[in-house]
Amino acid sequence: MPQPSDMQPSLLTPKRRIRRTLRASSFRFALLYAVLFALSYLVLGQVTYWIATAALEDQTRSAIEQEASAMHNRYLVEGRAALIGDLAEEGTAASGFKLYTLLTDAKGAVVEGNVDIAAPQTGWHNYPLPLKEAEGTEDYDEHMLTALGQQLEDGSLLLIGFDRYPILESQEAIVSAFLWSGGIMLLLAVSGGAFLGIRSLRRIDEFNRSLHLVMQGHLETRLKLAGAGDEMDELAQGVNATLERVGHLMESVKQVSSGIAHDLRTPLSRLRQRLETAAHRSQTPDEYKSAIEEALSQIDIILSTFVALLRIAQIEAGGRKQKFGTISLSQICSTVIEAYGASIEEEGRHLIANIAPDIEVQGDRDLLFQLLANLVENALRHTPAGSPIALTLSRDADGIRLMMEDKGPGIPASERENVLTRFYRLETSRTSPGSGLGLSLVKAVADLHEAGLVLEDAAPGLRVTLRWPASRSP
Repeated sequence: MPQPSDMQPSLLTPKRRIRRTLRASSFRFALLYAVLFALSYLVLGQVTYWIATAALEDQTRSAIEQEASAMHNRYLVEGRAALIGDLAEEGTAASGFKLYTLLTDAKGAVVEGNVDIAAPQTGWHNYPLPLKEAEGTEDYDEHMLTALGQQLEDGSLLLIGFDRYPILESQEAIVSAFLWSGGIMLLLAVSGGAFLGIRSLRRIDEFNRSLHLVMQGHLETRLKLAGAGDEMDELAQGVNATLERVGHLMESVKQVSSGIAHDLRTPLSRLRQRLETAAHRSQTPDEYKSAIEEALSQIDIILSTFVALLRIAQIEAGGRKQKFGTISLSQICSTVIEAYGASIEEEGRHLIANIAPDIEVQGDRDLLFQLLANLVENALRHTPAGSPIALTLSRDADGIRLMMEDKGPGIPASERENVLTRFYRLETSRTSPGSGLGLSLVKAVADLHEAGLVLEDAAPGLRVTLRWPASRSP
């Protein structure tokens, strides 16, 4: 496994840089596409070669047939003497190519022509074409005669043909063009792959440098975005979101550790004091019983704090999403009102409920019940006797809104973000029971359900609003 130092590009030798470039996925993809393109190009070249050759062959044979037909018609109309005269004078076909002709009598003796063929035959044949001007050159063997032989009425044989060398030249030109263009395109593809490989490795090197800083403890480091909106930017955004989450979790761990040290120190100290008193000063069974009961009370406070912490951790881990289903938020609100209605009335307060029917969301019933219960208990704890508590559930064009409002002292605007963190308590609440985990649990449940949570001034009092966007509603 590569060590952290291996991630640093400055430690790479030129040889290793080349090896990294050749192993880069972008270079390999470019090379693979280049190979596939080359194979496709070869198939295209072969097909083009066949089609072009067939077209040239057809064109050559068509021209020969036209010349042979014209000669034959001249023979039929004007006789053999006229044909011999034409053969003696004709040296170029109508197509512009040099015309090769041969006329033999019925016994095979040459009568007229500009080419010497030892054994001419009727039909289409290729014959060696001896050209004195081509002797001694490398193209000498490439001169072949494509000719059509036809038997005349007097038994003589007329041979008309063209040199195949232009066809061979065209074939060589096609092959040469495809080889050169294919080689150039393959070179460009490989060069482009190397460029892309080096470019992607530079981005990866930048990522590695940033991640190396994170490994050294600089959690505020983030990967740079090129602004191209490509897959590397998407990767950087994903990693940055992960680092943001890790940083948040690390900060939460620090906050929890500090909160535990601060808020559990007092009950643990009291527990130790009660036990120490019971051990050294208690003499009667009633004194021992009283000390044990006080110790159990302190232990219950400590255990409830840890249970709340574990519940928040479980919620933030997202495991409860597996239990999500369509639930009636209206029914949950009614259940909370029924459960806490008597306690609210006994404490001299009154509850104002405005619950719209048949409102459903995707979520966990128990967690949403706990969220509402925490809000009610928070309002009961921090509002004076006789003050109202309002619970409203409604739906509008923007989505679903759940609102809890009281007439207590409220929370200053500068503290509203802080009270949503673990163990944070306002100075005015330090003397009242509680661990500072109620609103942080509300925040965790709201985030799990992707509901916006807003704390506002109710003038006077506190208004807590949760909103599910219309797109999240069933």
